[in-house]
Amino acid sequence: MPTETVTVGGIDLLIDPQLTEAAVWAVGGLLLSAASLVLVRRLLAGVAQRTDSEVDDVLLIQLRVPVAVAIAFYGLREALTLTISSASTIALLQSISETVLIFVWGRALLRLGSYTLNRAAHANEGVGKLVQPQSLPVFDFVLQIASYVVLGYLGLSAWGIDPTAVLASLGIAGLAIGLAAQQSLGDLFAGVIIIADNPYRIGDYLTLSTGLRGKVVRIGIRSTRMLTPQQVEVVVPNSVMASATIVNESGGPRPRQRIDIDVGVAYGSVLEDVKAILIEAARSVPGVVDEEGSRPQVRFVRFGASSLDLRLLVWGDVPAARDDVIDAVNMAVYNALNANGIEIPFPQQDLHLRTVAPGVLGGRDPA
Repeated sequence: MPTETVTVGGIDLLIDPQLTEAAVWAVGGLLLSAASLVLVRRLLAGVAQRTDSEVDDVLLIQLRVPVAVAIAFYGLREALTLTISSASTIALLQSISETVLIFVWGRALLRLGSYTLNRAAHANEGVGKLVQPQSLPVFDFVLQIASYVVLGYLGLSAWGIDPTAVLASLGIAGLAIGLAAQQSLGDLFAGVIIIADNPYRIGDYLTLSTGLRGKVVRIGIRSTRMLTPQQVEVVVPNSVMASATIVNESGGPRPRQRIDIDVGVAYGSVLEDVKAILIEAARSVPGVVDEEGSRPQVRFVRFGASSLDLRLLVWGDVPAARDDVIDAVNMAVYNALNANGIEIPFPQQDLHLRTVAPGVLGGRDPA
């Protein structure tokens, strides 16, 4: 390498211009990198005092490290390029620097994307929004998968590897895995749909078309867990939840639930008195709602075979107490009817025996 002679204090020094330039690039890059961190920190403090929004604060926090790393690596790369003559070594160092930059910038952009989704989900809540709090995990999961795919593609390109062949291999492997795990994948896709569509929430009481009834205690990506009235936890695959007819007892404008209790009284009973007795009995039960729009009611349903059939309509406070309310109302109704001398009929059959003349049924005369 050519050198230059420089006299400093009467002493002749041999200086390599390339090494000098490389040192300038390296030291200058590190100094600029450190200066950018200090500058962003001070700028961040100033902006935070002037604005109420945290968007600019988050943006500066997430981008200050990638910017500093990019400046430092650029200076070091230029310095090494000037001092190393091997093309293969330079290519290796360049691949390493590009990989580090891809990782740093990808991590920062992924965090910014997650922050943006979270802010969009909790701002201006409305039914028409695309991103809602309950569907936030789905969008965040999709964002992470897409980010990893893009970062992997860029990382392979930085090392000179053709991503097409890798993607083809992954596609074949994914097809094999999909065929081998169809049920699990079905549960996963159903979980995504359930989380996005939000047909029920944790704490809701559900009754499935299979007859299962219980409280939702967990909604996972693969299954939903329900706690039955017997305090038994049942794990239901999300594919079953997605295809079943679900009655959400906690849905609707209010969490209250109407309970219908059928009562039969004997023919000849005064229905007006019976209705008043039933309503008064229902009002005496704790847990029965008695306010405007949810008061106990009685309806005359039909003329039964042996009874006048009525239906007592009461509202329970919460779906979890439905069985307790039914038990208490049934006992109150039975005691009230007995106390007022109103008969509760039950089916009866009378058997009449009569004498048949000999030979009428084709039998032989026993005589």
